[in-house]
Amino acid sequence: MTKCSTANCAKYFHPKCIEEYDTKKLFKYIDANSLHFRCSLHYCNICGISGDTMSIFQCVRCPKALHTRCMDKEKVVKISKKQFICDSHFKNKKDLKKVSERFVTPTNTLKKFIKAEKIEMKKKEK
Repeated sequence: MTKCSTANCAKYFHPKCIEEYDTKKLFKYIDANSLHFRCSLHYCNICGISGDTMSIFQCVRCPKALHTRCMDKEKVVKISKKQFICDSHFKNKKDLKKVSERFVTPTNTLKKFIKAEKIEMKKKEK
């Protein structure tokens, strides 16, 4: 496994697994002879520009990120100031609305979201 080279990023990836992501074009290798790279969470999935100069949101379920200006706010669920769930995790608008109502409240915190996700995963395992 290789860690993203961005200082504050704690994401690790298998080089082979990167090829399976639809965001693989956004994994920017620092040089061709090494495995050092910046992961796709630092580049907008729509325009391809980095989040260095403008605010970027990161999906909590996959390695996808979007600038606020590129984001279709009707197709995502904002979790916090920097995190969201992207539209690829919803089958339809009904699912999106259901998740939105459940997680997006004025008192929402990421801890509440993670706890609810764990409960959902346990239900699916049964």
